[in-house]
Order: sequence, then C-alpha cells, then structure tokens
Amino acid sequence: MKHIHLSFLLCLASLLASAQEPLNGDSLASDFRYLVKELTATHPDPYSGFGGKVFFYEQASIWRTSYAGLPVRNRPFLTR
Repeated sequence: MKHIHLSFLLCLASLLASAQEPLNGDSLASDFRYLVKELTATHPDPYSGFGGKVFFYEQASIWRTSYAGLPVRNRPFLTR
C-alpha cells in the first residue's frame, strides 16, 4: 500500500514540476514597468524613500534593466 501512495505522490510531483514554465526576463521587465507606473499613480508619496523623483526613476530603471534578458531562475528576484 505504501508503494502505491509513494508512486502516486511521485507522479503528482512530476506533473506539477513540469507545468511550470520559466518567465521571460523581458516580460518581467515589462511587468516591473507597469508596477512602477501603478505605484506612482496610486501611492501618496512614492519618491521620498529614494531621495526624490529623479532618483526614484533612476533606481527603477536600474532594476528593470537588471531583470531584462535573463531567465528568472538565474537571478535572485526576491532579494530586492
């Protein structure tokens, strides 16, 4: 009985693992651009944490270009 459960769990795990596709870095950069746009439209003061509007957009540009072009698995997205 344990072998049947183990086999079922392994089959289920392989199906779930193969269903995930890596994100394209360009689509991630596009999503980040949309996030910045929505943040500036809805947040009362998105700029003060970065030292002003110019520095906010400069940092956003640096982050966006660092995500473009590479698969998501190859960079630490959640550490930023």
